[in-house]
Amino acid sequence: MNNTMTRIQVKSLDPNVKAMSSARDSSATLKMRLALLRSSMQEGTIFVFEGKEDKPVYLQWIRAICPELKYEPILGGTKRKSLSLRRSLQYDLGNLRKDVYFFVDRDFDELQGQVPGYDIFVTDRYSIENYLVERDVIEQSLIDDFHFHGSPAERKEVLDLFDALYDKFLAATKEINFRLFVSKILPIHTSASLPDQISELVDIRFDEVQQKTYTVEEYFPLEREPTEEEAQPLRESFECLDPRLRFRGKFAFDFLMKWMRCLQYERSNPTTDAMLRLDPAGTIRVSDLTLAVLASRSQPPKGLKEFLRSIETPS
Repeated sequence: MNNTMTRIQVKSLDPNVKAMSSARDSSATLKMRLALLRSSMQEGTIFVFEGKEDKPVYLQWIRAICPELKYEPILGGTKRKSLSLRRSLQYDLGNLRKDVYFFVDRDFDELQGQVPGYDIFVTDRYSIENYLVERDVIEQSLIDDFHFHGSPAERKEVLDLFDALYDKFLAATKEINFRLFVSKILPIHTSASLPDQISELVDIRFDEVQQKTYTVEEYFPLEREPTEEEAQPLRESFECLDPRLRFRGKFAFDFLMKWMRCLQYERSNPTTDAMLRLDPAGTIRVSDLTLAVLASRSQPPKGLKEFLRSIETPS
């Protein structure tokens, strides 16, 4: 009997079992929330976003594309929970799925086995953050927030510096991204959530990026290590990815914010030739550069215009 109890206890701790149970519970909770919303709002479009960070970013993009489009946002909480809700709605015998649309990041796991459809938009890059770490977005920030107006030569010098540093950062975090890629494709569950902060990975200065000493196994622990036979076939696919578009967006955004704080200090305490040629900066508030602000300066994801127009004028 003790052996039986031990087997039951071990099985109850299986991460796959816990994940599936959690997904079912989350799906039921979200579906109830959706039903309550629909009961108070008989008609109208409902957009399901992954999390609170997505909502203001998509607001900017939607306003730029379809300013007259009205919708009520709700949050899935995570991509997995949003997709679980979508699956449950596909089997719903009522009319609850009518005018409900989902917006999710591509990540490395795409739709997690679900099929594309009229009701879901998937970014063509890793996540929403990858659209914000762009040269055009940064240049507009240099003009508006760092007071590089009227100084195109100095802007170009700083933008070229950022591009070089960003490439070094992407190279420094390549193996972390590969480990995440492998874990999502196989899949292997992580024993801890992957941090968004990159302070353990690199040291960032205005004009330099230095990789810290770390192991990917310690930074991103998994329930088990992938075997060489499992990982090697995936390396070729991973090497084909464009790091700026397909590496983890939250890492990229954290890098941008940390570099901009270094830029803020250099702008106020100039030491480089480009900065010394500029007029004094005055007040600079990097904290004002939110996801929504940067999204307003970015190009919307590929395919979003067509997706929104199909909602605005259904066939």
